[in-house]
Amino acid sequence: MLERLCKDLKTISWRQQQLRSGISLIMRNGYSNWKISDEGTQRLPKREDQVSRMQQETFDVLVIGGGAVGCGCALEATTRGFKTALIEAGDFGNGASSKSSKLIEGTNSFMHSAIQNADIEQMFMLQQMLSERAKILSVAPHLSRVQPMLMPIYNPLRLPVYWLGLKVYDAMAGMANVRGSHFMSKEATLSEFPLLRRDGLVGSLVYYDVQVDDARMCLALAMTAAKHDATVANYVCVTDLLPRDCDKECRKIRVKDMITNDSLFIYSRVIINATGSDIDVLRHLDDYSVHPITVPRMETHITLPRYYGSSSYGLLLPQEALTLMPFERNTLVGSIIVNRSDEPAKPNAHEVQNLLQKTRGILATCVQLHQNHVLSAWTAAKPAIKKYSKGVPIYLPEISSNQMITLAGGNWYTYRIMAMNAIEMAIKFCQLEPHSDTSVTHDLLLDGADGYCCMLPLNLVQSYDLPMDVANHLADSYGTNTCEMLSQCNPCHRRRLHPNFPYIMAEVVYACQREYACHMVDVIARRLRIAFVNAKAAAAMLPHIQSVMATQLGWSPTETERELNAAQRFLEEQMGLGCIVQKEESGNHRRRITLNNKASQLGLTPPDGISDVTNLIEITRRISSQADGRSQTGVSSKPIAASLSSGSENTLMRPQISSPGSQTAMMSTTGSEPCRPNQDGMVTTPEGKQLTPQQTQIISFSPYVIAGTDPKG
Repeated sequence: MLERLCKDLKTISWRQQQLRSGISLIMRNGYSNWKISDEGTQRLPKREDQVSRMQQETFDVLVIGGGAVGCGCALEATTRGFKTALIEAGDFGNGASSKSSKLIEGTNSFMHSAIQNADIEQMFMLQQMLSERAKILSVAPHLSRVQPMLMPIYNPLRLPVYWLGLKVYDAMAGMANVRGSHFMSKEATLSEFPLLRRDGLVGSLVYYDVQVDDARMCLALAMTAAKHDATVANYVCVTDLLPRDCDKECRKIRVKDMITNDSLFIYSRVIINATGSDIDVLRHLDDYSVHPITVPRMETHITLPRYYGSSSYGLLLPQEALTLMPFERNTLVGSIIVNRSDEPAKPNAHEVQNLLQKTRGILATCVQLHQNHVLSAWTAAKPAIKKYSKGVPIYLPEISSNQMITLAGGNWYTYRIMAMNAIEMAIKFCQLEPHSDTSVTHDLLLDGADGYCCMLPLNLVQSYDLPMDVANHLADSYGTNTCEMLSQCNPCHRRRLHPNFPYIMAEVVYACQREYACHMVDVIARRLRIAFVNAKAAAAMLPHIQSVMATQLGWSPTETERELNAAQRFLEEQMGLGCIVQKEESGNHRRRITLNNKASQLGLTPPDGISDVTNLIEITRRISSQADGRSQTGVSSKPIAASLSSGSENTLMRPQISSPGSQTAMMSTTGSEPCRPNQDGMVTTPEGKQLTPQQTQIISFSPYVIAGTDPKG
């Protein structure tokens, strides 16, 4: 009876965390005095202390693999009362878990298959996925958000079919549905996606999915497990699984600390294999007679400038299996899936071209889209399971004779279900005794979500004098942990790492001190995620990140140089910098497309279009002169949106066309050396020269001109 009472009290203490929310803080402190404090933030052990603890204790559960499924298993095990350890050969979320489409994906494929086949089992699985999607919104509100998705309709006969499917989708979600689907007119669709192909467009169907920050979600799971007394460590690699002794309950695992190169042993009663693409490697270490249960498969995504998509809506083409998603003020396009195997996973130029070709097919014919427009490209290894259920891939749990549980497959919409199944298998087949009979992770707030409220960005602006874009970024990435980060950092660390992006130096310090970042790649790929947003901007940030991390981690000059080279090599090999993404600041392609459009209206288009810098400058000068003529006769130009910065594609500007005496006109130097155009056709100023107004030459460019319409359609 006493043991049962202790179990119930422990379960109640975990559930009481949910009572603390942003709303309760406002009600308790008053709206005007509402402020999130970092006083109650729980300190986590340092990484070296975690590694030392691993060789001193005996664990009930050892989880190998720090992806979504592995971190979910560690959190599930430790909240059920088991002594748990989690190790990852690389960084947390190093594999496919941080290289997804950023959607709680999979519901669409199950929806179409379940409806077409009238399969009750698949419909039940779809309902389960939709329920898990709602749970992610509640346990990690700072890392997930409702994402409206458009399905453009070009064939009127498909409209009732898709409409019926989405209504079934809404009905199956029930109370877990985030919002109901509806029809959007052609005009409203083009207002959201100005560059969308117009020929034959009937309208679009809108449904609602959930977008998640996958890299930080994986990290939040690991940190939450650590807060609940799990021992977690990245860069700890398994080198051997020793046979279980007949007279011992525990198994001996030889591992290597990749940071210090030290070898150590971990003792655990149960092993959970959640290594993703390497599950067959670990299965072979456990039992040499097993056969592979997965086949290699790669999935490629790219990032394009924001104006190719929409700032608020995603786009889905079911026939092409293509999605365009707003992602960190850019557009994420995916995906191409091929059966191949690389180590490490590298983007393939041919696959990127196929993805661009698919994307061009849904855009207006006058829109140019080429490889030099790609900001970042990456490929994730997502092996397919050989065992399928009626054509739809599912996750596969397996337990070996040595009591190693293997979890193959899975994704963000199944990670918690897989974790619960794994722990239930450990209880049933490995004689583990839980302290809690039921799972508590369905409403357990993740790291940074405790006390989170939508007013947090405003609080950060008022308390720390931050720009609004920086405050929004920090609140969306760290939640209530932002206050701890800012209160403990040096004020000079609030400076930006790049003038066109909201990332600040304090994030690098925080990643080293609390989030177990060990290498520069950890920061640019899975803490800041800038490598996925813009590979060139990530390369530009490396010197600043290098200096901060060298101070925080005590790197020697040799280690510092090695880390910088490794980060540059990562951007070149795994993010496409150099081979797919152009290193130099090339491609004022929006300017060229718009000048073609404007020049054709004025009868100035050369026979082969604008193909060289000379023609570009000549067309610009003649358009400017005609604009000057219109301004002198009282004809005003219409404001249009433009983005002239190569680092940020989202700056809204008004046209700078004015009379020759205006201060907004093009500047020239007062010295004898004139301003000369560079390779992109931009006029540069000689170093050390003073700028004075001359004649008008600045023109704004708009994606709406490319599509032949204004923002209102």
